[in-house]
Formats: sequence, structure tokens, C-alpha cells
Amino acid sequence: MKKSILSLTAFILILGASSLYLTGCSQNKNEANHENMMEESSESKIYACPMHPEIVGKQGDKCSKCGMALKESDRTSNSDHENHKH
Repeated sequence: MKKSILSLTAFILILGASSLYLTGCSQNKNEANHENMMEESSESKIYACPMHPEIVGKQGDKCSKCGMALKESDRTSNSDHENHKH
């Protein structure tokens, strides 16, 4: 009787520990996915020169014509320009 109670207790403890482990792994994966989404969203932003809006780049870049820091632009992608018909 004592062995079966000890075996049941050990089984419950192992089950609980593995549940906590799996929950922690899932949470770490969600945090990594959130960080990746944040990086992608910052990469999809377009930065343009205030004086030369045709000069675009990423955050931290400088204008190749005047050297000013590029500022965040209203445009989020070039897709509307690509679909433009001449």
C-alpha cells in the first residue's frame, strides 16, 4: 500500500514538473515570436530624407545627397508605387 502511494505521489510530482517545464518553453517561444514581430515591423517602416523624399532607407541611415538623418515616413511600403500605372 505504501509503495503504491509513493509511486502515485512520484507520478504526480513528475507530471506537475513536466507541465511546468512545457509551459515555460511555450512562454519563451511566444516571447521570441513577439520579438521577431517587433523587428519585422520596424524593418517594414520606411525612413526618408525630409529634404529629398525620394531618398529612402532604414532607421539610422543618412541621406546620400545632404547627409541628414532619415525620418520615419508616412509610406509603409513601396507597394502603392509599384501598382501605379503610367
